[in-house]
Amino acid sequence: MSDNWQDQMTDFFDGSPTEEEALRFNLWIKSDPQNARRFVREAIVHSHWYDLLNADGPYAGKRSSGWR
Repeated sequence: MSDNWQDQMTDFFDGSPTEEEALRFNLWIKSDPQNARRFVREAIVHSHWYDLLNADGPYAGKRSSGWR
């Protein structure tokens, strides 16, 4: 797993980190409140994109008026 927090989040959301990498990422999140805020913000964004791209969740069947 990369030392870059963005790469670590991507690996985490993709479900690809090893147990050791997930533990290290967990420690990174807990080490600083700013890290925890980044993680929550990225998790929300990831969840929304996943829902939109996979037609799951609260956005299923909905289109933005701006999409053509």
